[in-house]
Amino acid sequence: MLSPRRSAQLGLLAACTLILASIALLGWSASISPCPEGVGQAPPAFMLQDTEGNPQSFPPSDGKIEVLYFWSMRQTTCLKANKAMAELYDRLDHNKVRFIGVHVPTADSADAVAVQAVFAGMKFPILMDHNGEVSRLYHATELPFVCVVGPAGLVRSIGSVCPLGQNASKTSPHQIETLIQQLMLESTGDSNTTQTLAKASGQPK
Repeated sequence: MLSPRRSAQLGLLAACTLILASIALLGWSASISPCPEGVGQAPPAFMLQDTEGNPQSFPPSDGKIEVLYFWSMRQTTCLKANKAMAELYDRLDHNKVRFIGVHVPTADSADAVAVQAVFAGMKFPILMDHNGEVSRLYHATELPFVCVVGPAGLVRSIGSVCPLGQNASKTSPHQIETLIQQLMLESTGDSNTTQTLAKASGQPK
């Protein structure tokens, strides 16, 4: 059993460690530009390597709808969502919509992540966020996490995903698909159908 003096020393050491860690975290948070709260603003730009080591930049400038999908092969919820997102990707017009996966850092290699992506049927590029900077930029703290950017280059939806759509506070794959359909119609000027889809999805017009 520890003596009262030793217990007090250990408690003081733990408190100091916590304070220093908090200071370091605040300093890091202040040094990056977080994704804007809500929608209607440009997403933070970044460059990462894909699982084959090729650099990829975001956002591109070709006017496509962009879907950033943050995930980790160590998260069970992500493994369930991966299949739903892969199926959604397969249903979309890839001339108008681009999917980009961002793997949030773990000890897993790019090869292991690539194998997991193939196993889940994800045919879109997977970028490796090795140091976690991009996930911090987008506040992707609760995985899986999606950011949808419209053709005008502005964020239209951002937040955590519930793969089965059973959590009202999170976005379901169905809502993501409805929003993408809405954005595609907006680009063609079909305002009546756009408003109907917006109401059905609960997303901003």
